[in-house]
Amino acid sequence: MVTNLNPEVYQIKYGRPLPLGITKEKNTTYFSVAIDEDDGCFLNIYKKGDIKKLLCVELTSEYKTGNIYALAIENLPNNEELEYMYEVKGHEFVDPQAPKVSGRELFGKYIQPKDKKLVRGCLSFPKFNWKGDKHPHTEYKDLIIYRLHPRGFTKHSSSKVRHKGTFKGITEKISYLKELGVNAIELMPIYEFNEIVESKSTPFGYSGYREFLRQEKLDLEPEFKLNYWGYTKDAYYYAPKASYAATKNPINELKELVQACHAENIEVYMEFYFMDEINPMFVSECLRYWVREYHIDGFRFNNEVVPVKFLGTDPYLGKIKLMCTNWNTYDLYKESSPKFKNLAEYNDGFQMDIRRFLKGDEEMTSRFGMHFKCNPAKIARVNYITNTNGFTLADLYSYDVKHNSQNGEENHDGTDYNYSWNCGKEGATRSKRVLELRQKQIRNAFTTLLMCQGTPLILAGDEFGNSQHGNNNAYCQDNELSYLNWHQLKNNEALFNYVKWLIALRKKHMILHMEEEFKVMDYISCGYPDLSFHGTKAWYPDYSNYSRVLGILLCGKYVKIDRENNDNYFYFAYNMHWENHNFDLPNLPENMEWNVLIDTSEEYEQIMEQREMTDKVKKQLENKRLQVKPRSIVVLVSK
Repeated sequence: MVTNLNPEVYQIKYGRPLPLGITKEKNTTYFSVAIDEDDGCFLNIYKKGDIKKLLCVELTSEYKTGNIYALAIENLPNNEELEYMYEVKGHEFVDPQAPKVSGRELFGKYIQPKDKKLVRGCLSFPKFNWKGDKHPHTEYKDLIIYRLHPRGFTKHSSSKVRHKGTFKGITEKISYLKELGVNAIELMPIYEFNEIVESKSTPFGYSGYREFLRQEKLDLEPEFKLNYWGYTKDAYYYAPKASYAATKNPINELKELVQACHAENIEVYMEFYFMDEINPMFVSECLRYWVREYHIDGFRFNNEVVPVKFLGTDPYLGKIKLMCTNWNTYDLYKESSPKFKNLAEYNDGFQMDIRRFLKGDEEMTSRFGMHFKCNPAKIARVNYITNTNGFTLADLYSYDVKHNSQNGEENHDGTDYNYSWNCGKEGATRSKRVLELRQKQIRNAFTTLLMCQGTPLILAGDEFGNSQHGNNNAYCQDNELSYLNWHQLKNNEALFNYVKWLIALRKKHMILHMEEEFKVMDYISCGYPDLSFHGTKAWYPDYSNYSRVLGILLCGKYVKIDRENNDNYFYFAYNMHWENHNFDLPNLPENMEWNVLIDTSEEYEQIMEQREMTDKVKKQLENKRLQVKPRSIVVLVSK
């Protein structure tokens, strides 16, 4: 049965079951949706904002294959004024595969119950010219990932972009990302989700929401929580988030961002949070859709509800980065190895152990050595010291405990296992000694992250000391607490330049980001293992529970730059003890000598400037003995 339809203008017939969602070819629009019910099902089409149905098509058995209704409508207008819903036994719902969703264009705006029926799928097929765009397909070993919130990255007034808090705003910051040296951005959820979550708990957090109530002259305020991060079941996984767009066309605006990133050889990754009852087929088709329609280069997802073997063996995703907390590589590859490494482990093991090692905890030296060289053959390892869920790097060394009182949960939310250290004073301080120690710990963290094997991930803003004032769970803070304050870039320009310098150093030397894991043996008979561990006594590492020192030697002969030249030798002397330690240095081949490249006990400018070493340091190196100051890292390079 069809109502409000002129059969002479429109023709309706059986469509195609796959792909699910809506597609358009010439003058035919295809609809496909999975519904278990056999009767009482309808496709309703509206003009934008209208309650009265423009078209109503009953979904009968002639349109059904399995549990999928598929139909094709010819001559249906293609414009942004048409919306559609599916109806089952009197209840309407949005197409889970809708490419665009209307009704949520303003971030944080509470939708009154009477208006919720205006949240609909859109018949949106905007044209876009990709202009030959291609995936960079950068290997994991060469990646520097930068994780950001698509709204908070540029929402602060200090961001100096025209389109704050939007996809266009990120596009305006590509030159900054390029200068820093990152070549991949990981975006927290950018698909359509409902950030206003009604709750029986006490309302808190979002001042803009209360302002909206005041303007609308609403007396009753429903209790709610704000989901700023986007981890919620109330989501439409196929539609880009309209409130993250500066225009009324979020589809093309997001595509423009991806295209602009690819033009600068920057990959774009999306993070997904899938609900427990998700259908495995839905997940696979969803990721394929974003690759096909938006040229997305990779995904990070919660693998406890996602069939990782199913995704890991999907040929369509064979060169797309897939990141989760665990992969069963034997189940995927048996004894073989993939020709292109596209899977990566993304977990907190590196984060927790490195935090504890840099803080000087006991029994961490051997674990640090394991993380330093970890670079499995079949999967990649994504390493990070800070992430969205937890302290920023500046806060990691400014607070011993979390300070989440602004979240309205009496500081009970957020993890208590931060392994942080305030360096002698909780929070803000004017103590020069404390501030200098905090800066040194930040230098230690960035040096470690970017010199370890594996793929480093930087939390946006850490490179210029961004702080959330001790809040380690800012999931509900859509305000200046969670927005990046770009004024800090000017205040901490030396830190930014140091991180940029470290990234360039890592890229320059292949031995700092090897394709294969070090074997810790001399397999080319050159007299040196590819990697070796040392203590204060050369060739004798100390893994005792009270040891807080470790030396690491990388042999440059295992990396050929050209036919005649190899990479440099590197020696890392880690002293996370609160006392000086002297390291006996391993010998170099004849006609080579050690030079100090980094000493994190020095200020940023001193580290990066080209300078002659002091006579004291020269004498130490000549005597093959190096003093490393407390809680410091010294990096030597062969010359």
